[in-house]
Amino acid sequence: MPRHDIFKLIKFNSWNYPFTVLLLTLLISIAQPDPGISAVIAEASREKTIHETNHKTNITVQTGLDRFRKNQWKKYRNLRAALVTNQTGIASDGESNIEVFSALEGIDLKMIMTPEHGLYGDVPAGMRVENHHTTSRGKQIEVRSLYGSHRKPPEKWMADLDIIFYDIQDLGCRTYTYVSTLSNILESAAASKVRVVVLDRPIPLNGNLVEGPILEPEFSSFIGKHQIPLLYGMTPAELAGFMNSEYSIGASLEVIPMSGYNHSMDFQDTGLLWIPTSPHIPDFETAYFYAALGPLGEGGRISEGVGFPLPFKLAGRPDTEPAALAQALNSQRLEGIIFIPYRFRPLYGPFKDMRCGGVLMILRDRLSFSPWKTCLAMAIAFHRLTNGLAPFGPAESSSREDRTLLSMGTARIRTWINEGLTVEQIEKKLSPEISAFMKKRKTHLLYQ
Repeated sequence: MPRHDIFKLIKFNSWNYPFTVLLLTLLISIAQPDPGISAVIAEASREKTIHETNHKTNITVQTGLDRFRKNQWKKYRNLRAALVTNQTGIASDGESNIEVFSALEGIDLKMIMTPEHGLYGDVPAGMRVENHHTTSRGKQIEVRSLYGSHRKPPEKWMADLDIIFYDIQDLGCRTYTYVSTLSNILESAAASKVRVVVLDRPIPLNGNLVEGPILEPEFSSFIGKHQIPLLYGMTPAELAGFMNSEYSIGASLEVIPMSGYNHSMDFQDTGLLWIPTSPHIPDFETAYFYAALGPLGEGGRISEGVGFPLPFKLAGRPDTEPAALAQALNSQRLEGIIFIPYRFRPLYGPFKDMRCGGVLMILRDRLSFSPWKTCLAMAIAFHRLTNGLAPFGPAESSSREDRTLLSMGTARIRTWINEGLTVEQIEKKLSPEISAFMKKRKTHLLYQ
């Protein structure tokens, strides 16, 4: 069944929360957690309340797709178009953008391009996405992969197009590969003189979160292409404008902005439907945890909970004592989060079937929570408890050999941790580059 038919059946999925609580209860008995695990049940119940409240909230934000569908599509009639999207490309009522485009008279949708994880979001991270077809309103549409033989649309694709529409829900974190896909679209479009229109969407994190190291050019990769912080605090349209201008890409870029959005919001404030952005980001709150743990898990030296039903909410290793790690992290008194001693056994990944000791992260206040400070505190704690075995590799390893360094975008963090610097001292060292970035960012913001 095409994914736009599936979404009609599951516009709301609050039905799965009782099952989630039951599943967690069963997992607790299997995982043999340390004391304090009752907080997991409380957290699951709290998420259920938040989720149900979210569905009762009036929609306050209209996405770029909503506004395109309502009245802005007419100016794009009679153009040969491609749509870059995945399962997240839905309107506020759950209708998929593929159905929207297929229903509009005069919109000639030639192809769909899709990023990592594929059109349906079911392809595991790092796995090749193949070309295929989908069907909408009786019409078969070619789906071309941007995470297979091509990471950037080749010239032969572009020759069939006048315009490319980009409509993907992103996270606001540099390591999420949709950022690189957007940049590659702009570059190919500029070279081929094809217009680009970004249908804007909110980022799930608080839109004012700008933190973490600026990527250095030698660490550029598909999990971090441009010189931006780990958390850059821009929507897809704002980021597209930033990259197009700051890196002189020169694409013919247009934006259909949101209405009702501002940067003090996170996803819950928008009233919009959340669709998992990838297999291990099941809810918007997980985006906060991904921003904290995703960079550390890249090197495979710690488990970030992927392979267990709490992705990015867990951190551990087989050689780690849960109580010691929890104490080291809680002693930092990080705002908005607590760490519970926890044991778990991943079903797949680098620590498959190995009993890991670690912590469960409980988010108490998203507004005050700093993913980057949590990432730093976690890196420092693991470094000390493992005598330097994690989260970084040997000091002599290069950026290309160490995906943790690639995700950090710099080797300086490893150096400073090796030197014994604290979270506050590292933050102070990064402050000037963040201030410089904020000045550049300000000129590209579309919202308050």
